[in-house]
Amino acid sequence: MTLTVDNGSVYIPSSASGGGGGKLFKLDANTGNLIFNVTIPGFGGSSSIMASATVGAGMVFVRAQNRYNYALNATTGDIIWMVDARYNLGTPEQAASVSQVCAMLYKYGRVYFNDYYGISCVNAFNGSELWHTWLGRENMAQGLSYSYGRIYTVNENGVLYVLDSLTGEKLSYYAFVGGGAELHSMPTPYNCSLYVASLNWNLYCFEEAPPAEPWTPTPEPTFPTADEIAQKVLDNLPDSPSANDIAQEIVNQLPAYPEYPEAPTADEVAQKVLDNLPDSPSADEVAQAVVNTLPEEPEPAEAPEYTTIDLAILVAVVIAIAIELVSFWTLKKRK
Repeated sequence: MTLTVDNGSVYIPSSASGGGGGKLFKLDANTGNLIFNVTIPGFGGSSSIMASATVGAGMVFVRAQNRYNYALNATTGDIIWMVDARYNLGTPEQAASVSQVCAMLYKYGRVYFNDYYGISCVNAFNGSELWHTWLGRENMAQGLSYSYGRIYTVNENGVLYVLDSLTGEKLSYYAFVGGGAELHSMPTPYNCSLYVASLNWNLYCFEEAPPAEPWTPTPEPTFPTADEIAQKVLDNLPDSPSANDIAQEIVNQLPAYPEYPEAPTADEVAQKVLDNLPDSPSADEVAQAVVNTLPEEPEPAEAPEYTTIDLAILVAVVIAIAIELVSFWTLKKRK
């Protein structure tokens, strides 16, 4: 396990005395001041963290010694989601030699990690599983690496695997032979080569095949700013638009928020706002109607969903658009 340094902070996983879960500490890299420390429960009250933390997209991903995998808000330390990895039903506690000792891998909105039977890929923002690929038993001490849309990993039976990062499909493999070919290393891609160390005291170098097609990474999920949405709405409105024209154009320009299937749609929000507005509403009345229409934030579940930030973005976007549009048309009428 190594420390993780990112954006002026140091993340330190540790064991906790007395059980109850390991701890993840976040310190200021310059001063050493504590920013937060969070308990990371493992299955059956495990009190250790043996894998390094991984940071990406404003989150920190950390694994308990046994089974449980977490995403935390990197600013506050709040738990966003928890995923229980696949495990051997005969030894559900996954003690001793089947502990989770390898860090999770984050790339382009996805998180990859090894479990007892293979490799899992989940949505980084809500923890939903995207794919799982079976590789063999006790696949716990083998790290993952990424290059050009591929995941590289090995297993205890001495096999190097190349997986498609989007689908989990096995693209290629290489079986090492001879005594001591058991593999516990992380394949390391560098400068079009792939390096793998084996327990037979040998280091191997493979030529990394180029992508079959021109490759571009999956872009990070982004949301337009309130100013960008407001400008697009103004650009697409007809002369002297009606309230329905404005509401419809807001609906057309609002981005999708797929992590919140129970939230009202933009159409529903816009319609409720229109139903409750007086004739010739002021900017304050429009903004208040939007606030009144948006739902209350739900109580967090056992592993809280990643809702607070996105709901705040949606509220800010809608209010900013409404105020800008009403102000714009008020000024236009005065002229």
